Order: sequence, then structure tokens, then C-alpha cells
Amino acid sequence: MPRPVLQRYAGLLVIVVGLLFLSGGFLYDILFAGIPYQDPPPALQQQYAASAATAQTFYIIGIVIVLLGIVITVVQRMRRRS
Repeated sequence: MPRPVLQRYAGLLVIVVGLLFLSGGFLYDILFAGIPYQDPPPALQQQYAASAATAQTFYIIGIVIVLLGIVITVVQRMRRRS
């Protein structure tokens, strides 16, 4: 009996979502954090630190989701072969 499409491609779908988070973090980093100023006032330092932390959170979430998708894909392929 064939498996539903969503179940068949669940691992790849999770990987794509993770890559979207990574891309979103990259875009957020470029648009909002950017390159830090040379001698910024404390207010700009805090703003840059907050934006950089947000971008880093996107990166970490994206990497974890991609790794989860890889694990799901490997487990699915191992189940198919056995």
C-alpha cells in the first residue's frame, strides 16, 4: 500500500523548513544587524547586539531543524529497506 505523499517526503520537507530558517536568519542579519559601527554610542551597541542575537537564534533553529530532517530522512530510508 503506497504511503501518503506528506509522509513519504516528511524528512525533505523538514530540511526545506530548516533551510528557510537559515535563509531568514541570513536576511535578518544583513538587513537589520549588518556590519557593526566602528565607535557606536551605547544605544546603537545594544540595538546591534539584540539584532545579532536574533539572527543567531534563527541560525541555530535552522541548523537544528535541518539536522532533524536529515535524521528523519535516514530513519525513513532505513525502514524502507528493512
